[in-house]
Amino acid sequence: MRYSSGASGRQVLRNPNTLTPISGPSPWTGEGTQGGPGEGARGGCHADPSPHPNPLPQWREGIETLPPENTSPYFWPEGLSHQREYGMACRKREMRGRRLVWTGMVVLGGGILAATWFLGRAMLGAHAERGQALYTFYCAACHGPEGQGRIRGNAPQLSNPDFLALASDEFLRVTISRGRRGTEMRGWAREVGGPLNPADIKDIVAFLRTWQREVPRPPTPPVGRGDPTRGRRLYEAACATCHGREGQGELARGTALNSPDLLATADDVFLWATIAYGRWGTPMLPFLRGRGAVGQLSEEEISDLVAYLRSWQNTQ
Repeated sequence: MRYSSGASGRQVLRNPNTLTPISGPSPWTGEGTQGGPGEGARGGCHADPSPHPNPLPQWREGIETLPPENTSPYFWPEGLSHQREYGMACRKREMRGRRLVWTGMVVLGGGILAATWFLGRAMLGAHAERGQALYTFYCAACHGPEGQGRIRGNAPQLSNPDFLALASDEFLRVTISRGRRGTEMRGWAREVGGPLNPADIKDIVAFLRTWQREVPRPPTPPVGRGDPTRGRRLYEAACATCHGREGQGELARGTALNSPDLLATADDVFLWATIAYGRWGTPMLPFLRGRGAVGQLSEEEISDLVAYLRSWQNTQ
């Protein structure tokens, strides 16, 4: 009797328990074949070449001794479900691996960023600490140990939050390096005869920044091209009392505005915002309309004032 599982011959060999009998001559006993049992034994697909019947128990015993790699579950009749489960397990392991890789990259990147930030803060702290010593030795006599200003002459308040919010590092560096001609603020850079090198000045700027607080910078509109003629009339009415008729400054009242060094380093936004919003804690009050008791100027009129100040720069 012959058996089949309805699949390929290789699949029949993998799971003989699912075999079902079919009609026809038997390759193991030779029944129904020409030549009798001997012919069947020699000509069958699993026949032993010796002239004796090849019963099914010997065939099954041989199948059970096949190596494990030849009995893969993929060739069982239920192999499709096993293959699907195996594929899903592989995908899950792959996704877990990817998540672990991405998590590791994020943690590593975060650690590098944190280390860079702390290193930067440490370096900044070292610069500021050195700058404090330089400031105390060279600057505090006029600007005060806390940057409060007015210790000597019209030295401005360097710790003023409104000033620090507008002044860039370049503005501070150039002012310290070159000073203000016509005032007691001398140039401190070696290139102009001072004692400080560029690294020293950079450290002082870093120290000044330690006084800066997070003060929201007020909105500053684009400074238009003002009229210097109108600006002169406004200046004489509102500014000359403290800053002098020609912008030379008045002792203990207002700084010199006609300084070529100031006008060369301060941009129009710096001048416009200082006039409009003033300097908190100083005699410089806000002049923009709606900003205080003396604030009676429009945005256009403040632009006229800036244009008039620039006219001094052009004549110099």
